[in-house]
Amino acid sequence: MMQISMADYRQQIRECAVIQQPTQTPAAWSRAIRRIHFAVAILVTIQLVIGLVMDHDTPLLVQTHFYVGLTIAALVLWHWIWLLTRERKLLHHLFPWSAPRLAQAAGEIRSALGGRLPRSGPSGSALPGLVHGLGLLALTAVAALGTCIFILFQLHMGRSDLADVVKDVHATFAWILIVY
Repeated sequence: MMQISMADYRQQIRECAVIQQPTQTPAAWSRAIRRIHFAVAILVTIQLVIGLVMDHDTPLLVQTHFYVGLTIAALVLWHWIWLLTRERKLLHHLFPWSAPRLAQAAGEIRSALGGRLPRSGPSGSALPGLVHGLGLLALTAVAALGTCIFILFQLHMGRSDLADVVKDVHATFAWILIVY
């Protein structure tokens, strides 16, 4: 078994942390992505407040929660379509799951613990992209499950066992989103 010194190990980590981004990655978020992000951020904040105070005995809040949620689901769908068709190059930023990019993220975590934050933005470091991508996945799950709940209610299956399971999973991902 080959052993390396701590200094050599740290040097390898530093080298992983400075992996260059592909040259086609834009330096700033596009106007469309910024607008989608702003709208989603505002609506999700409203939705979380409604969700926390909502009770099934308050039909107006439940209905508002449904329709704000459907609006968010439409924006999330638009975001995915936009990413997959117009800004596909950003996917590697949001989902840096290759071994070198994960090593880069690990190095950035160590740097952040030392007080040095990584660059942000689409041409930034792996860690902000990883966190952003995980948030997008959590939001996608909440929006998709909320849409399923809405459909089940429209089919008069809102009080079914299936709806209860979907609501529980929806609530779990909503709490993950709150923590995020």
